[in-house]
Amino acid sequence: MLTAKSFGKINITLEIIGRFPDGYHQIVSVMQAIELCDTLSFKHSSSQHINFGCNMPIIQNDQNLVLKAARLLKEYSEHPYGADIHLEKIIPVSSGLGGGSSNAAITLLTLNQLWALNLNQDTLTMLAKKIGSDVAFFLNGPSCIAEQKGDKITQIKSVKPTNMVLVVPKIDLQEKTKSMYHRISIKDYTDGKLSFKTAKLIEAGKLPTNYPMYNVFKKVAIARFPEISFAEKAMIESGASQVQLSGSGPSLFTFTKSTNESERISEKLAALGYNPIISKTLHKIDRYLHENTRV
Repeated sequence: MLTAKSFGKINITLEIIGRFPDGYHQIVSVMQAIELCDTLSFKHSSSQHINFGCNMPIIQNDQNLVLKAARLLKEYSEHPYGADIHLEKIIPVSSGLGGGSSNAAITLLTLNQLWALNLNQDTLTMLAKKIGSDVAFFLNGPSCIAEQKGDKITQIKSVKPTNMVLVVPKIDLQEKTKSMYHRISIKDYTDGKLSFKTAKLIEAGKLPTNYPMYNVFKKVAIARFPEISFAEKAMIESGASQVQLSGSGPSLFTFTKSTNESERISEKLAALGYNPIISKTLHKIDRYLHENTRV
């Protein structure tokens, strides 16, 4: 059996700079993997079937990206046997933290090892792009610039290990990401320069607490979901110096200067009725890519 951690992500910046003829938006985003993670386990199967189980029954279905990734890899490689896969879900679903995309990427990586396929990184990235825009990031993290539809990934020097606190406001919206993109208009477009400026600060070794963060969805998300505005206010009142949205939301995050500061902010948020998550940015690329999977 192989087990693997499936890390989440945040968007330190997220800009929309245009739109493609097929309707997809053109983005520029600084993406960062974080220690908050799910766990996936994989076993050989003597049958041809891929069996999938999850501790969260609501996402144990044919639409789960773990199954999509496994079936795509099996079809591409023509591997004769299947696998038994179990997902222990920790990352909140549809939260803007990339849990599903991460699960898909780790499925490609781990089954490539379990089935001894020896597919190279370029091939896995090609398959990842067929599954979803963010999946390729999780094959290349922990710190990257994502461009085009989010699937053009350029590694940058890793963000220094930094503590953080996350809050995931409770909202209920079907097809959240698609709905949020529909709320974006041309007036919300920017030129991507802020993202590249932030990337340069990262490569210069500046701490995340000094980054000029930005998310094109923050304004429209707050307008659509007052819960996000309330949560942001609670985080600031609890000591957060800068709060940003991740992805299309609803997750909010703030960088902190120490574990103690994270704990203080979290205690105050808990007293206000929230369920804060303490996490940290991932730093070492080798550990993230090559030591994530273990027997």
